[in-house]
Amino acid sequence: MVREIRVELTTLLGLDEHPAQLPGWGVVHPCLARRIVEGMLAGQWRYAICYDSGHLALTGLTRARPHTPGRNRPARDRRRGGLVELQITLSHLRMLVAQPVGVLGAWAPVVAELSTHAAPLLTTGEAATASVGTVSVGAAPDSTAFDGTALGGPVQSAAVQDRDEADARHGDRYGNGMADGRAEGSADGAADSERRRQAGAALRRYVQIRGRVCSWPGCRTPATRTDQDHILPWAEQGPTKAENLHLACRHDHRARHHGGWRVSTAGPHLVVWTSPLGHRYPSPLPKIIITTCSPHPRSQTSTPAYRYLGDLSDTPTMSPASEPPLPQEAPQA
Repeated sequence: MVREIRVELTTLLGLDEHPAQLPGWGVVHPCLARRIVEGMLAGQWRYAICYDSGHLALTGLTRARPHTPGRNRPARDRRRGGLVELQITLSHLRMLVAQPVGVLGAWAPVVAELSTHAAPLLTTGEAATASVGTVSVGAAPDSTAFDGTALGGPVQSAAVQDRDEADARHGDRYGNGMADGRAEGSADGAADSERRRQAGAALRRYVQIRGRVCSWPGCRTPATRTDQDHILPWAEQGPTKAENLHLACRHDHRARHHGGWRVSTAGPHLVVWTSPLGHRYPSPLPKIIITTCSPHPRSQTSTPAYRYLGDLSDTPTMSPASEPPLPQEAPQA
């Protein structure tokens, strides 16, 4: 049973063949990722909408699911449902929103809900100049969604609601995501959240997805096993908001408060640890979506003529150097 999978939405739609990730295990083939997600409809689904640079812009829970007519959606299972993280860049989301509903097929409710959450970012023109890459709705590598429904097939009329979504929203009344470090929701709610010492569910989720692991350089402790430490201490009126939070495992958290280490930021995606001797160790926040190559099958006409590095005409080749002669021992008299 898979507990968590991270996959791009365009991969599930069959628009590209980017590998998915199983935290703690590694990457998996996109075809296998589609089959895994098909069996996790009863789990919790999160979305991670990113800037074209790959860094996180917005996250939260999605209640919509792809649905094939004639098939009942499985009941929500907190224990065995698992966790699905849908990743997409703003450029790709903007491209999907512009497509006719029939093209998206069973995934239309999911795209519609994500576009609703990301509406402020989509309207500001963020990342509008970035290239969409090789993704093309008209010519997809696989025109069938993972649940067997063609992209041009019937579309569910309304998004299916998660049974525990109301509980999630009740636990965090101040919105279900973050955008540029600002809580979505009322201004009064955001101010209330900043005065609390512990981050709410939405802010905690955002910081965990944004950082992935402990921010200490080289530490690989997963975000779910770290503390959310205030860069400007809460006791010194440090606000509880995304710009003032970073992830630190318990060992590194204690090193900061009891070992003389200091933490600061040098930009929106860089955490800097300073040792008691004054040495600075920068720790950049990881990209949620990493740009991958778009390989062409050999059956495509656009496939380059070469297959191996040695076949490249402009690649310098090195001929093996001749071995020096072995010294001859002088004959003994």
